[in-house]
Amino acid sequence: AQCCLDNGATPILCVQTRKEMKPGKLDAAILAGSLDFAQQWLLVNRRQSYAPGSGEHRLWLTLGGYAGQGGEWGVDVDEGRLTDVGQAVPAEMDRLARRAAGTACPTTTTGRRWKTIVHDADALQDEAERWKDAAMDERMRSRIRLAMTDLGEAHATKLRVRENCGMNGTKFARAWDRMVAAGEIEKIVDEKRFYDPKYRLIQSAQEKMDAVESTPVGSAVRTMGSGNRLAQSIDASSVRTADPTGDVLRDEKKLGAAVQSVDSRCASIAS
Repeated sequence: AQCCLDNGATPILCVQTRKEMKPGKLDAAILAGSLDFAQQWLLVNRRQSYAPGSGEHRLWLTLGGYAGQGGEWGVDVDEGRLTDVGQAVPAEMDRLARRAAGTACPTTTTGRRWKTIVHDADALQDEAERWKDAAMDERMRSRIRLAMTDLGEAHATKLRVRENCGMNGTKFARAWDRMVAAGEIEKIVDEKRFYDPKYRLIQSAQEKMDAVESTPVGSAVRTMGSGNRLAQSIDASSVRTADPTGDVLRDEKKLGAAVQSVDSRCASIAS
């Protein structure tokens, strides 16, 4: 550390912390020995889960120091994506990049960027609660879907689904009612069974679209692009299957031709 300070550099010690969706706190178990060394600290945690490929980060930033400084903020970082259209880079940034790497700044030809927005922590408390509730609701729905899939339509009564989920009645009722209202669960109408009805999952429009997009391209091309050839191939295969005698005759002809070829070669060698 003293070597860095003597050369005009500030030493920074990075310590791994827990992955939590809430503002960071000083933890003696994690930062043991670091606080005696560091005169100030910055704790970074995510506010929302990162969507891979989005280039957008929602973070909590908590800082403090021995001089009494400190605070807590929400920070939004947009670093762009490589597939985005490249943007012009300020001349000063380009000059620094050239001096550091000897080449032009890479963000001149790609969509990479660095945009930040700072929010007061108090203004984000409601947002944090909403995201927490949404994450909890999604976990409950996933457990209900899994339970109904395991039970099958023949046994998926509301009581059995709740028992397989392992949730208490309040949490289950809230998640169940939301799924029914959203059209994700449908009651199976059975005129002979009025009590203890059964339910089934309804595939959403997005899931149907994903299923269509996952259809093998080759099979679709063969079916759509070469219908006549496919029909001819099917007809020919059915003829061969229906006429085994013809197959035997063709095999005998091939065998006879092969024997004649061998005999002719032997005769030429003998002569």
